Amino acid sequence: MIQLHDPHAQLLMPDDYSATQLLSSAREILDLIHKISSTSFDILYLDPTCGFCWFLAGTTLTRFLRIKIDAKDEEEVSVLTQELAIIKSILAKLGERTAMGVRHMGLLDEFYNQLIQERDQTASKIHGVAAHRYQDRYQGLGTASSSSRN
Repeated sequence: MIQLHDPHAQLLMPDDYSATQLLSSAREILDLIHKISSTSFDILYLDPTCGFCWFLAGTTLTRFLRIKIDAKDEEEVSVLTQELAIIKSILAKLGERTAMGVRHMGLLDEFYNQLIQERDQTASKIHGVAAHRYQDRYQGLGTASSSSRN
């Protein structure tokens, strides 16, 4: 569903059907992550496409997070940040055992850094204002290299 609706989604329009489907699909993937995590099942035995689906859900949530940060919707920023942290943790767990997990985690971190952290740093330089209002909430989400840049 994410790949189907992504080219058509207009994230800035709250009533856009494709944007609603994107967020709904990402949250359904998150629900499946919760179900898998609550069992003793070894995620190594899952189909390799699961990691890619988790990555897609993470990029979708990151894009919505950027929109909510710009809209200064602190409640939704908090929810999306927590949801993204869950996806990053399952990708990190997969990355402990597979190269694809490491790659998906690295790409998601890179996407997050580009869309959230670097954009905020650029805005603070341009406007001369501290644009890191939400920085404390993101501290645990970036990689070690990204947190050392702040």
